[in-house]
Amino acid sequence: MVSHSPLTWSQIREFSFDNPPEIVLGRSQKIDDEYQKHTQNLKDKNIAVYDNLKNLYFQGESKGFVITENGFPYYLEDTVQHYLIWVDPQYTGQDQLSLSNKEAVRQVIRRHFFPAHTQEDMERHCVYFQNIPRMRSVKCMPHVHVFVKM
Repeated sequence: MVSHSPLTWSQIREFSFDNPPEIVLGRSQKIDDEYQKHTQNLKDKNIAVYDNLKNLYFQGESKGFVITENGFPYYLEDTVQHYLIWVDPQYTGQDQLSLSNKEAVRQVIRRHFFPAHTQEDMERHCVYFQNIPRMRSVKCMPHVHVFVKM
């Protein structure tokens, strides 16, 4: 979905792990066009979304999750960065991350983005959530959206 104006930090702050959006958060026209083109390209090449993500993020060494910049971010004001924590649903090793465990997700985010900051700093400058099932454009691989205010 295309959004005609960027989401502000105060709008993003309305959401949380315990209060994910119940509306579709849109992308800019340019990013939405790129997303549609990417999706169509996968279909044309008969590549499943799951296989594409597995090949991109979970090749080689075993790891249960990765943190990436969102290649197709929501339309956000310039001071907000959009990241994703992708979780390999087939991974069963010691680094397995349960997205239903709020504290485990918080600790991963804190270690990655805020290692030298207080919990209060993190809470002021970070919002994270997993979209509710009916709002997920990628249903095949669990992931959390992470927004960091720069």
